Amino acid sequence: MSLPHRTCPLSTAENWGRRGAQLSTLDERGFLAHYFEGRLYPAGWARRVPVAVGTLVIGSWIGLSIR
Repeated sequence: MSLPHRTCPLSTAENWGRRGAQLSTLDERGFLAHYFEGRLYPAGWARRVPVAVGTLVIGSWIGLSIR
């Protein structure tokens, strides 16, 4: 099952500011990949990190609802 591609609001805001400053826009991977990939986590983990974060968020909501 694949999720539909949605544009990150941070990417939209960043590109708006870049266009206003007459700078080149971010590539299609967006804000998070541009600023965090390879710095906060290895580039090879690009598919694993969103899944892990999503799992943590959903798990915390389930844990809260059971509590």
